[in-house]
Amino acid sequence: MTRNRLLIGLAAALACLALAATCSAGEAKGSADEKGFVTLFNGKDLTGWKTTGNWFAEKDGVLAIKPRPGEKGWQRYDAYLRAEKQYGDFVLDLEFKLPKGGNSGVFVRVKDPKNPVATGIEVQINDTHGKKKVGAHDCGGIIGTVGPTKNMAKPAGEWNRMV
Repeated sequence: MTRNRLLIGLAAALACLALAATCSAGEAKGSADEKGFVTLFNGKDLTGWKTTGNWFAEKDGVLAIKPRPGEKGWQRYDAYLRAEKQYGDFVLDLEFKLPKGGNSGVFVRVKDPKNPVATGIEVQINDTHGKKKVGAHDCGGIIGTVGPTKNMAKPAGEWNRMV
């Protein structure tokens, strides 16, 4: 079994559906470490990625999304970012940060990149810190199936880690 690590960090970009990603910028993109893990983001640009929107690499090694000009609401952030290469077995290790009320998600095992919502599995990322009872649409939940066993979401503006 080949294991690949997708080390992706997610950071909100000032709105509800803001999604951003970062990896260990010091590692060379695509090169496996001694355990066979691969870092996908080179810390500089979108090499190795495909996007449907205004994604860009910030100078501090973070991938971020800008809102589309002239649009309002969450739809202005409605864009996907995905690795060009497909992976079989992998370990997903990511960090994310959201603003108050932020809402996003991470899709895995997407069969049709043109329709990830219908053909993939979405792990919910949203601002649910302090919520007593959590379900499939709360942070860490698998949309349409099961919620997290415990609410581990940190307050808005703080980095969270999901493995």
